[in-house]
Amino acid sequence: MPVSQIIIIFILFAFFLYFFGKFLFPSYTINLEDKSKPLFLRIIRKKLFKPGFIIKKCNSEKKIRYLLALAGCPYDLTVDHIMRIQELFLFTCEIYVFIRLWIVGGFWKHLFLYIVLGLIVFYLPLLWLRAEGAKRRVTFEKKLPPNIDLLILAIEGGMNLEYAVEHLSMISDDVCAKEFLQVSKEMHYGISIEEALKNMQKRIENEDFDRFVMLLLQAKQLGVSLGKSLRIQADLMRTRKKQKAEELSRTASVKIMIPLVCCIFPALLIIYLTPGVIQFLNIMK
Repeated sequence: MPVSQIIIIFILFAFFLYFFGKFLFPSYTINLEDKSKPLFLRIIRKKLFKPGFIIKKCNSEKKIRYLLALAGCPYDLTVDHIMRIQELFLFTCEIYVFIRLWIVGGFWKHLFLYIVLGLIVFYLPLLWLRAEGAKRRVTFEKKLPPNIDLLILAIEGGMNLEYAVEHLSMISDDVCAKEFLQVSKEMHYGISIEEALKNMQKRIENEDFDRFVMLLLQAKQLGVSLGKSLRIQADLMRTRKKQKAEELSRTASVKIMIPLVCCIFPALLIIYLTPGVIQFLNIMK
């Protein structure tokens, strides 16, 4: 076995022991004020061996927190949980590479493959969060008009906007209701409803909801009837939804041309022309 391959296997084995030790003893830390250890050892362990050091250096906590907010914090995950999952995936990938090098060898031949595999494994949790956020955005867009209708009924029944939002969060259990529940919690913490709705805008990133919040805040500032304004906004949302569906239906005929020309028409030509070609060849013989 070449010396370079032995060195690579040794480095991979060292990383394997590092991650394995972190998962066995996740709460093992050394205090910088512990005088029983040398100062150099205390500083090195404080800086290098705290949980998630390598992952935190390769990641942006702000970006992960933003993706978690878009995805609605599925399974009550936090930033540390996502980083731990990335560590676990890298740990598993390293075990695979180590076993493959030990049995098969040929590190330099498959170096590009190992790099691509490591990048995919590292970014897989973030891609999953993006996919969850996209699904949640679609669900929110579908559930928004009915929830606005409930909000209109509560306002027309005599409630002010704050109580109507709180009431909506209690009577429903979909994505919109959960977001309005978060708005209600923020209002209980002393945040104004304007700021709470703007925070909800950042978590959702939906154009219809942005227009809804803008109209809601303007109507509240100008003293216009909230019930009528929200009813007009709900009707506009449904109209835009119908227009999007009509646009998609018009583009379906264009999208279906590629599979028709590339897949279905050649198969039909083979089916229809094969008997004639066989007869022609028999006649020519």
